[in-house]
Amino acid sequence: MKKLSAVVLLSIALMGCESDVSLTPKVETYHSGYHATSSLSVFFQRDDDLPDHYSGFFPLQTGHDALLTRLAMIESASNSLDLQYYIFRDDETSQLLVWRIYEAAERGVKVRLLLDDMQSRKDSDIAYLNAHPNIEVRLFNPHQYRYLRMLSWVTDGDRLNRRMHNKSMTADGVVSVVGGRNMAPLQSFKFQAI
Repeated sequence: MKKLSAVVLLSIALMGCESDVSLTPKVETYHSGYHATSSLSVFFQRDDDLPDHYSGFFPLQTGHDALLTRLAMIESASNSLDLQYYIFRDDETSQLLVWRIYEAAERGVKVRLLLDDMQSRKDSDIAYLNAHPNIEVRLFNPHQYRYLRMLSWVTDGDRLNRRMHNKSMTADGVVSVVGGRNMAPLQSFKFQAI
């Protein structure tokens, strides 16, 4: 019982060492818009000969198709990449995507990444990405206590119960992949995306 009391007291004392998430200033950002001169906009320009009922939607049947499409979008982007994901694991597939995203930022592509804080990578990984001048990372509903996340559920459970389950990638405001695939191991890329 004494050990439990000591752990509880120590946890409460350590809470005072963490910064309050609400103190972080929130800066509004906006999408940079459609880029009519990007290689993607030229490639996906609507052909006047196509019938009106052609939608432009195309199902990606396999996980490999979905992964290769995302990699091609990252490689082809010349202006912007906008990503939203609920789960962003630290595995080989995600590392490959993050590396390609970082390379895109190095060549001048503006990257905006919105992650749900429930299933995000380590804070140090996120901070490393966010330190790049062309990458902006935002966390949806971040935990107030970074190292004692379970305590955040006790103190702020109503807010934290709202999650962002979006899964999308948009390149140059022209082409998007949306669907059920998170940034997780390749086997999670088995669901159909559009």
